[in-house]
Amino acid sequence: MKKTKSLAVLALSIAMGTQLITAQTHNISVDVKKPGSPIQKTMYGIFFEDINYGADGGLYAEMVKNRSFEFPQSLLGWTTFGNVEVKNDGPFANNPHYVRLSYPGHDAKSTGMDNEGFFGFGLKKDADYRFSVWARAAAGNATESIRIEFIDPTSAVNEDRWEYTFQNRFFPDYYQSYGMGFYELFQLSEEIGAEPLPVISCGLSCQFQNQDSKAHVAINDLDSYVQDALDLIEFANGDVNTKWGKVRADMGHPASFNLKLLAVGNEQWGSLYPERLVPFLKAIRAKYPNIRVIGTAGPSPDGKDFDFGWSEMKRLKADLVDEHYYKDPQWFLSNAKRYDNYDRKGPKVFAGEYACHPKNRKNNFEAALCEAAFMTGFERNADVVHMCTYAPLFAHVDGWQWKPDLIWFDNLRSVRSANYYIQQLYGHNVGTNVLTTVENKLPLAGQDGIYASSALDKTKNEIILKIANTSDVAKKVSYSFNGLKAAERNGTQTTLKSDNPDQENTLDNPNAVVPTTKEIKVSGNTLEVELAPKSFNLYTIKL
Repeated sequence: MKKTKSLAVLALSIAMGTQLITAQTHNISVDVKKPGSPIQKTMYGIFFEDINYGADGGLYAEMVKNRSFEFPQSLLGWTTFGNVEVKNDGPFANNPHYVRLSYPGHDAKSTGMDNEGFFGFGLKKDADYRFSVWARAAAGNATESIRIEFIDPTSAVNEDRWEYTFQNRFFPDYYQSYGMGFYELFQLSEEIGAEPLPVISCGLSCQFQNQDSKAHVAINDLDSYVQDALDLIEFANGDVNTKWGKVRADMGHPASFNLKLLAVGNEQWGSLYPERLVPFLKAIRAKYPNIRVIGTAGPSPDGKDFDFGWSEMKRLKADLVDEHYYKDPQWFLSNAKRYDNYDRKGPKVFAGEYACHPKNRKNNFEAALCEAAFMTGFERNADVVHMCTYAPLFAHVDGWQWKPDLIWFDNLRSVRSANYYIQQLYGHNVGTNVLTTVENKLPLAGQDGIYASSALDKTKNEIILKIANTSDVAKKVSYSFNGLKAAERNGTQTTLKSDNPDQENTLDNPNAVVPTTKEIKVSGNTLEVELAPKSFNLYTIKL
């Protein structure tokens, strides 16, 4: 029966010589005459978390796993043969462990070690690689030699990588070499033109897994944590004559990193959190009053703990409140008006972690389109929402514990997800001010499957229109620009679409879902467009 109905519709459309498109035209009004709230330059960002081999084995260039034998299991990542002994009386205070390679007991045998790397070692032809090692000859030996070999592994990946690392954190593979730390991440932020935002511990372990109060730092013992926060600010911003400013300068960066934001705690809830946030707020505001402190409303976007968290953040006058939501597609489509009625006088919103999770947890086009529709609500409410970041950022295809993720990679390649392109389109087309965008005096937040927002960019002297069609049929839209003089104008149309909602980009097929851009002409003070089914569209119009 379903096939018969489909054929009947198809035959009708052919006979009429038209596409499947609704007859209704959506008449959308954009108020150009009265630009609205400023949009923060920091509105769209990236969230880097050391998960899914995002740091060690990912962004960090070190290829040797457990290079200094400092993991809790000293030889994790290594296979030894011959006579190998781990020692802990080395010459480096911060890295006391080393290995001693000795005579194997027979001239026909040898002593050595194999490192598995992070799912192997990815080597590119003609690229330069640097190998370094601290070594010394055994007592009484004048010289010794070291031979480095690359081998093709014939056995499975060492399963010991799935080990517990923190006493109160029971997710696998959270080992950290700390070869990439605050300094490198501050540098990265500077190089890509982003404001750095460290998220530091408030003394609470993961509350999902730790009900025992002994897992957390007692309030009376928080002094060292608070001091760490102050030291971090001094390291980022302090004069070269200060203790930590000098450390930064000695590392090669005498200029300040100009840190303005600091988040204390992540996905914390209940009374345990605000009582620990208080000493941080008191100390930071006393010494660094210009630092904006971000508190958290917990891991969920609603409910008793969320409401309590927000009430406490208002009481404590946090500058921003971090909200998280990993929800299904329908939630994103139904919550585009989420911030329309938020308190305009309270703390601002940092949507610090969010992603649409379809049932199969893929980075598919359906998820990307739902996020694009939802994000029009960020822009429309830019007076409340000051920052937002998709999460997580990275995942190794051979070693992930969470998905979806924005960028997937192996040891030689990376691929941008469809979700990445939505973030890119928003991030590269922020604008400076919101433009009121309505149909029948209402914001477009799902009526007939349409979601829309608009912005003015005073710097580029252009109008930016963002509109998602989440329905299965094409839509006709007529934009009218109130306050804009009739003229011939140049513009662009960028579209992200797919006929298959489950389509995703992969390492072997990286361009399955990518944006396409074309130039357009705008006559008068109106724009007539047709939105493809299941598509996100971005228009720029030069003024």
